[in-house]
Order: sequence, then structure tokens, then C-alpha cells
Amino acid sequence: MEASPGVAEHRTGAYSEMMAGLGGWCLLGLACLAVAHAVLPAVPLWMPVSLGWVALILLAPRLCSLQGLQFLILLIGGCLAGGIAWHRGQSPDIIRLLGANTGLVALLVGVSFLRLVSLPREGHEAAAPVGRRAFAQTLLGTHLFSAVINLSALFIVADRLMRQNQDRKIVLAPLARAFSAAAFWSPFFAAMGVALTYAPDAHVGVLIAQGIPLAIISLGWTYWQFSRTAPEVWEEYRGYPLRYEALWLPILLVIGVVLLHLVFPAVSIILLVAGLALFMSAIMLWFRQPGMAMAEWTGHVTRGLPRMSGELALFLAAGVFATGLGQLFEVYASSLLLSAFSLWVALLLLAVMVALAVLGVHPVISISVAGVWLASLHVDSNFLGTLFLCVWAVGVASAPLSGMNLALASRYGIRAGSILRWQGSYVAFMLLAIVPLLGFYYWIWEVSA
Repeated sequence: MEASPGVAEHRTGAYSEMMAGLGGWCLLGLACLAVAHAVLPAVPLWMPVSLGWVALILLAPRLCSLQGLQFLILLIGGCLAGGIAWHRGQSPDIIRLLGANTGLVALLVGVSFLRLVSLPREGHEAAAPVGRRAFAQTLLGTHLFSAVINLSALFIVADRLMRQNQDRKIVLAPLARAFSAAAFWSPFFAAMGVALTYAPDAHVGVLIAQGIPLAIISLGWTYWQFSRTAPEVWEEYRGYPLRYEALWLPILLVIGVVLLHLVFPAVSIILLVAGLALFMSAIMLWFRQPGMAMAEWTGHVTRGLPRMSGELALFLAAGVFATGLGQLFEVYASSLLLSAFSLWVALLLLAVMVALAVLGVHPVISISVAGVWLASLHVDSNFLGTLFLCVWAVGVASAPLSGMNLALASRYGIRAGSILRWQGSYVAFMLLAIVPLLGFYYWIWEVSA
């Protein structure tokens, strides 16, 4: 006797949820084992690498067609490049090929748990502030909390502001800029993980110090640009009542990462951040609500982590692509077009990679290609890392196909053309602002060389 359509759909849904839950546990296992491998090399690298690809197989049905196509193009391209390199004499290294971005995935997993303990829950916020001052507070608060818990902070703030304000541009465009500007400096952003991966000798403290001025310029320009809006708009504007006393969490995290780096100098900053985020979120959740801590934790593993399927596919495939391409570059290093690096090359790369982001190429792809291309040119790692952070911060803000803008578009009904109109002047201004700062950083590099 056949099951009714309703029963069949229920079974299909239950099976899909079970697979998603298993994928979430695989991702948690990846993060824990990647951190363990960094601290205790006896833990084999193939374990977290394997869990990442198992998680992707389990979560593959959640990918949209565009994500799946992008994944296949990067995967096939990386395998072909690696295959040619191996045919030309390079030693094959499957774990290196498949696990290049395992640390970045571990970072995304670890930081995602911070949302459980960071911002206030719905219904526990204070009354909304009003006017230009409220706009400035909301802009700065969104930036600081996004720097720690990423998109969760953006959506918590945007959801409330969209209920209170009618003008979508004055709500969403500044919030998108505040979020993306955190990529200039935040050690908890995927951008920093990518920069440290493809500029491996960079110091996170230097990158933060060089990125903070750019973030300040970004927020200052955004406030000035929108504050010129008609006065009657500000009479109706309702901001978000962010509690700045909650900043003790990001401050504590930064201090913790610095101290751990002193104790474990050989361990990647990416994995230190991932491990500390997992540990602190678990401890704080248990102290805040011991009766519900386990349910909250496991709920995030089985329902929250599977939402990372798109990022997981992108980062794993980008790692394969970059590694395969890097091996191919090693074979043909003598015939590469670029033989020396200069400030003009850096500025050209910045413009090209931001333009590619606007056209739909995610910054992690262009940065990974540029990183392996420039690896043999002895570019200062701190300068190169800052360049990559600039590409990410400006590219994500302007790209209609970035994860942030796609999420905002689907959640609040925005068209891609609107995003480009809202952010066009911002991108132009930030590129002009970045040029002299990059020039100054390049001069410091040349003087100290």
C-alpha cells in the first residue's frame, strides 16, 4: 500500500532535515579537528578535510543553481590546472588540493556561534532613538557588532528598522556599508581569513591597524552623504537601540586572540579565532541559561550551520581552484607576464578585482588567484593583505551577487539595479580614498625593505 502524498512529503522533509543536521555536525567536527590539528599535529589533517567534503555532499541539495554552477566551474578548473601541473612534474598532494581553505571554513563555523551570545533577543530591546544622532549610533553599532557576528547583526538591525521606517534606501544602504566596512579590519570576518591565507606572513595586528582608518573613512562618508537628506526624513527616522556595554564581548575576544597568539605563535590566527569563538560561546551560553544551553547549541548545529551551504561550497571550490592554479604557476613561473610588483600594479589589481566583484565574481575567487600569482614576487605580506581586505570590503558592498546583497535583496525585495545605484558613489569615493592610503603603506614597505 503506497503512502499518501502528504506522508511522502513529510518523510522527504524529515529526511532532508536529518541530512542537514548531519551536515551541521560534520561542520562542527571540521572546526574542532582543524583547531586540534593546528595545536597537536598528531591529529591528521585529512580528518577535518574529509568532514568538510562530507558536509558539502550532505548539504548539496540546499545549493541554488547559480551556486552549484559556480562550484563546478571552480572545482573542474582547479582539478584541470592541478592535473596539468602534476603531468609536468609537480608532486600530487590531494589533501593540499582539497583542504586549502579548511581553516577558513573552520573560522566561519566558529564565528557563527557568537550570534548565540552577542545581540539582545527579539523583544528585549530598549525604545528606538530618533533622528540624525540615532542614525550615527545605528551605523557605528551595526559596524562594531557585524565585525564580530557578521550577517546576523546586519539582519537583526535591518529587520527592526524596516518595520519602523518606510525609506528602504536610507535603512539598507548605510547598513550594508557598515557591515562590509568591517572587512577592512575585523579578525572575525572571512575577509581577514582570506587575506591571511593568501598573504600568509602578514601580521593580524598590522592589518587591523591599517584597516581601521579605512573603516572610519567609510562610516564618515556614509554619515555625511545621508545626513544631507531632507530634515523631515530625520524627524521620522527610528534607529536601533544598540547596547554599547555589550562591546565587552568583542574586546574580550580580541584580547583572547592576542594572548593565545603569544602562547601558540605557530598556530594560524584563523584557527585561534575559530577555537576561541567556539569555546567562549559555549561557556557564555551555559552561564547565561544553563537549562537551555544544550538545546540552543545543538539547535544552531543542526539548523544554523546548514545555512552555510553556499559559503561552504564556494570556499572549498575556491581552495581547489587556487591550489591547482598555484601549482600550475609554479610550473610556468618563468613565462609569467608579471616579473615585478609596483604600486601601479597594486592599484590596477584593486580596480580590476572590484570590477569583477560588481560583475558577479566573488572576491574570494579573485583574491585567491591574485594571491598565488603574486606569491613568487616577494610582495610585503602586510601590504598585500591590506590590498585584499580593501578588495573584499568595497567589492562586497557593491556586488549584486555577494552573499550580503543577495540576502538583502531576497529578504526585503530589492533589485540588483537598486543596489548598484545606491552604492555607486560610495564605491567611487572609497576607491579614491584607498589610493593614497595604499600609496602610504607601499612607501612604508619600500622604506623598511
